[in-house]
Amino acid sequence: MKNNILNRIHWIKGASLPCLILLVAPGSVPGQNWDSPPEIAMAGAVTARTESPWFAASNPAAVEADSGRVLAVAFAPSALGIEGYRDGAAVAALRRDSTLALAATIGGVAALSYSEMSAGIAGAYSAADDARIGVAFRLHAIAVRGYGMAAAPELDAGFMLRMNARMRAAAAVRNLNRASIAGAPFAQSISLGVAFDLIPQTTVSFDIVHESGRSAGAAFGISHIPVDRLTLRFGAGVTPGRVAAGFAYTAETLLLEYGGSYVANVGIRHAIGIGLRW
Repeated sequence: MKNNILNRIHWIKGASLPCLILLVAPGSVPGQNWDSPPEIAMAGAVTARTESPWFAASNPAAVEADSGRVLAVAFAPSALGIEGYRDGAAVAALRRDSTLALAATIGGVAALSYSEMSAGIAGAYSAADDARIGVAFRLHAIAVRGYGMAAAPELDAGFMLRMNARMRAAAAVRNLNRASIAGAPFAQSISLGVAFDLIPQTTVSFDIVHESGRSAGAAFGISHIPVDRLTLRFGAGVTPGRVAAGFAYTAETLLLEYGGSYVANVGIRHAIGIGLRW
């Protein structure tokens, strides 16, 4: 799980919401990235993974070029002790040809008088058999009731390299254009990740993420397919400390997903997703 949602939760729980924009420290607005069930279940260690269209929100190069069409939605029923808290997201992915894939994402979070929304499109191009580049354009909006709304565009980029038949390395940069709202810049971040297939049914991944103005975080994730159609996921991370688990089940074209984690000083967070593949 990326640090941004968790930092935002700490602010919402400990600050007067009309003052939230003024309290964002150090002088930046958090990056907006709505945590999906698989990302939560693997503690955010997804930069070098490609098996889910949700990962396009973390790394534009992760849009899989051979995944066909996918439409999925997710929401978080856990309120985390915040009155009126709610969030949700949706993603759609499309394979154009053997080298190009596209994904569109939208997500939002709200609590009391504060709300955020982000919508964007990502594209991944296979420049070679073992290398893929991706870019994403997003529009973010932040609103505080009684204080108005502001919006700004953001440009992200990612790269993924297949080192061999079992190992991938990837990097992603958020907010290349240094977008800002009301004079407060969005946080910039860089993610570095590796993923390794231990066996065809088991993949492990490791990420390091650094967001401007905050300490670097690290995460470990593992996914395993014990039986056909069922995927189990587990993860752990630091900064913030967390442990996580989840699953995905595919029934013909229907996809059901769950991710849950316990985050130090925040509590338990859940996300549930449903999708279609065709």
